[in-house]
Amino acid sequence: MSELIAALTDDELYAIEQWQERRWPTPRPTVLDGEVEHQRATARGWRSLIVRGLVSDNGATRGLELVASLCHTPPVVRLSYVASDLSVRQEHPTLLVHSVTGEWVLETVDVTGTHVFASADAREIRVLINSLIDSSSAREDGLLLAVIARSTSLGSYGLVTGGPARQLLDGRQGWEVGDELAELPSVDFWTRWIPDSTETAA
Repeated sequence: MSELIAALTDDELYAIEQWQERRWPTPRPTVLDGEVEHQRATARGWRSLIVRGLVSDNGATRGLELVASLCHTPPVVRLSYVASDLSVRQEHPTLLVHSVTGEWVLETVDVTGTHVFASADAREIRVLINSLIDSSSAREDGLLLAVIARSTSLGSYGLVTGGPARQLLDGRQGWEVGDELAELPSVDFWTRWIPDSTETAA
């Protein structure tokens, strides 16, 4: 059963990025590009973290410290709704799976710039991925779901579905749509990237 860790805003994640001196690895849809905009978001973020009591003279809350640690590794799996050219449809939520020592963390990002972080066990996450793939396969409205898994030891794997599922190929210019898949991956297929122990994920 998943357990809420923290709910943060795009601005607060810019503050975390400054604190950790690492770029935050997932989308922040409400902040425009540009150094001035990023500085303003960082200042708003610090103010918000302090007002909400997530940061004080005694340091940060445990939940915030755990989220901050996610700056140091990219997500293991990313599920996002995309258009036919694979551009992300930001009006729909993006789901990311992170691995930290001894724990799996789900991050859900919505169009308002709210990031909800929750801990979950590995099988729960694997079942969730397949459930989203299955439901997307039945869609007929042109909305596609792209699923991308990455690992330093296993490499990358991607598929896109919204009707017949097709493999995504990691090309020089980014992801490209490949051949139709004969069958959808099983729940256990995702064990390669989301094993029961985070210590074996790489």
